Amino acid sequence: MEFGEKLYVEVAKHILNKRRSGAKYPIYITDIDLSKSLLDMDMRYLQTFHYLKYKKEIEDYLSLALEALV
Repeated sequence: MEFGEKLYVEVAKHILNKRRSGAKYPIYITDIDLSKSLLDMDMRYLQTFHYLKYKKEIEDYLSLALEALV
């Protein structure tokens, strides 16, 4: 909430600062844990597909943020 629309840019900056080389290669998510409130569905119907969808969406936003960084 603190960063608003710049959230993904700030996350991308943080990750780049952690990389020794500072290289802008893609950011991949290897583990995901989502709040039930984000999923907006009955947990009985939650499938792996839903987690993968969110993972892909977040990675796409991070990729766009990386491209925006100079």
